Amino acid sequence: MLPKEEFLFLWNHATIKVLDIRYELFKPEEIGKSYKLPANMFLYATGGGAEVQIDLINYTLEGFHLIHGGKGTTLQIMATDKGFEYFLIFYRASIPLTSNKMIARALQTNNPFNYQYSLVPNSPITMFEKIYFMYKKWENANSLSKFTVKSLFYQLLNEIFMQLDQDSVDIQKLNISSQIKAYLEQNYAQPLTLESIAKALRYSPSHLSIQFKQQLGCSPIEYLIQLRIEKASILLEKTNASLRDIAMGVGYSDVYYFSRLFKKRVGVSPTKFRQKQVI
Repeated sequence: MLPKEEFLFLWNHATIKVLDIRYELFKPEEIGKSYKLPANMFLYATGGGAEVQIDLINYTLEGFHLIHGGKGTTLQIMATDKGFEYFLIFYRASIPLTSNKMIARALQTNNPFNYQYSLVPNSPITMFEKIYFMYKKWENANSLSKFTVKSLFYQLLNEIFMQLDQDSVDIQKLNISSQIKAYLEQNYAQPLTLESIAKALRYSPSHLSIQFKQQLGCSPIEYLIQLRIEKASILLEKTNASLRDIAMGVGYSDVYYFSRLFKKRVGVSPTKFRQKQVI
């Protein structure tokens, strides 16, 4: 958890640009959606309910509720039978490279714009009115309207940070390993490399690899191999699929390579493993 004093210190030195404001409504018969956040985001729920997941952290939303998520994280929304109504505010925050060394060190250690947190606003109607007015102004798309939106966004941030400062709200650091694990779970059947994983998650390969190994004790590719072997073991045990189909199904186009890798990891060939499960 990031100390709130450092969190506010870095925000105080940031340059902010609002990138987009959206209003979205899921009707009761609609389910929801999932996508990777193109920028840092505030989600403000205003009606209905939903199960919202940002990477591997789950939130149950009913009524007014605010969530912050960082750029590159995966947002999943599963609306309840009441439907779900919410606003999204996308923004970019940066700190000039000319900042003093103390700011640079703090930013390198903890980037506050990527952190996750949620809160139920103390003044939900006031927050709703401010965000709704920002949304309507954003639709006008002229320079004065965008300047108004920017000034209102700073007021919104002030309201949020005052509550964060007063309440016992956990500000969670962006967990790169959770992002990678979620991505691999969804894409393990694809021909993945460290470079393609890093590109999809918008990190450099070296940074992604170092962070993952520090947090989980193995490389992303090592984790991917183990995940594929586990998926293949389930398919061997629970289905009658051919070895070729199973190999393809877990991301290996070469069935002979898959068989050698499986034996190396499990201790027996895929065929013998399947036979043992039947006995």
